[in-house]
Amino acid sequence: MPGALALPLATSFPCRVAEGAGAVRHRVVVAEDWRLDTGHDEDLEQIAGALGGGASCLRELPLVLPALRLWWQRATRRAGPVIRSDDGGPIWRAVDGTLGCCPARGFRDPILAAAHARDVVHVAAVAGAHRRALRHLVGGIEGEVDPLPPPMADGQPATPLVAAAWACGLHPEWLGRFAEALPDTQAAEGMGVLLALSQTGADPTWVRTSASDELLRIPARDPDGLHAHLVGLLVWLSWTMTELDREEPSARASWLATGARRQDIVTLSSAGYLPDAARELGLGWGMTLPGAAQLLGRWVDAGYRPRPAELVALRDAGLGFGPMPPGQAAVRRLADLLGVRRLDPSVATVLALEIARRGTVGAAQLALRGTEVRLASA
Repeated sequence: MPGALALPLATSFPCRVAEGAGAVRHRVVVAEDWRLDTGHDEDLEQIAGALGGGASCLRELPLVLPALRLWWQRATRRAGPVIRSDDGGPIWRAVDGTLGCCPARGFRDPILAAAHARDVVHVAAVAGAHRRALRHLVGGIEGEVDPLPPPMADGQPATPLVAAAWACGLHPEWLGRFAEALPDTQAAEGMGVLLALSQTGADPTWVRTSASDELLRIPARDPDGLHAHLVGLLVWLSWTMTELDREEPSARASWLATGARRQDIVTLSSAGYLPDAARELGLGWGMTLPGAAQLLGRWVDAGYRPRPAELVALRDAGLGFGPMPPGQAAVRRLADLLGVRRLDPSVATVLALEIARRGTVGAAQLALRGTEVRLASA
């Protein structure tokens, strides 16, 4: 790799040639295949080592070399994403987990999180190396150790988006991989989309198509407002692609067309529900599509997978309003009373529907007594 931190990499490291002697830095070269050239005659040093002497760096460098390689990969942005978010962006952490050097609450700024993931102290902890030894090697590198992003293909300086991606630990190649989904490859505001895509691996074609279909439905508005809406939509789509979206690429656009809340769309898509499920439930209960999606989403969030027809059937049982899902504790209690040994989602749904229909656990138990054997063996 030309430029800063190119291999072979020249650095220096403190070395003692005899026990009790002072340490003296000398040049060390890391070859392209990551072999070390210390300048020592290793055959002679092995003999000296057998006699209790020898250059100390020959013992220490092999132990810290894996950490240097990891640091180099992260500094040159060749390690892939070095940060992760478990909550869709507000909080960022190093991909290695929360180590002793990491703030317990993570970082709100992905740039700060990426800088921490590249820091010598963190890399040494990940690699199980002595931080002082790694600091000696990194500190001895001849040249820039925190390189700028490479120039563009036309020789121009990096765009704001390239610079932002670089600061977050991503090589410019990531922009080419996901360019189709980015709102503007020159603007740093596209960083939210790029970070989400780097985390989820969502299909950029699906992201762009789903966003375009949604924008066609939106009444004309000022360009700035439309662009802001587009960026937010792209970020949300990039974080939330589900298996249903991979199997039915048009499903998300259809869900958006219902007017359902985004959180309900993600919940129901993750559970494999198509918009027709909300339509069937809405027709059966005389509810709006967003209301039906919210009701069905509550059942899914509670851990159940009812068919729309099963929820509609509760109206025929005399319920005058959309049934809220019973709590898991009530379902477990009913399962214990019926002797159900394995409470998988399908059985839990049957029990939850019966509690909703009958109103109490006791009444549901009486109604299901005849099916006790079937449920217990399910």
